[in-house]
Amino acid sequence: MKVHKNESILKRINENILGIQCFVGNVILYWLYFGNNM
Repeated sequence: MKVHKNESILKRINENILGIQCFVGNVILYWLYFGNNM
């Protein structure tokens, strides 16, 4: 049970990291796009 719980926590952390990376990537894309058009 303890191992299974740790695996689910790690999975959740990995999903959060992927979400943050996608968010940062989108922010950088928007910044480059608007920065070049200004």
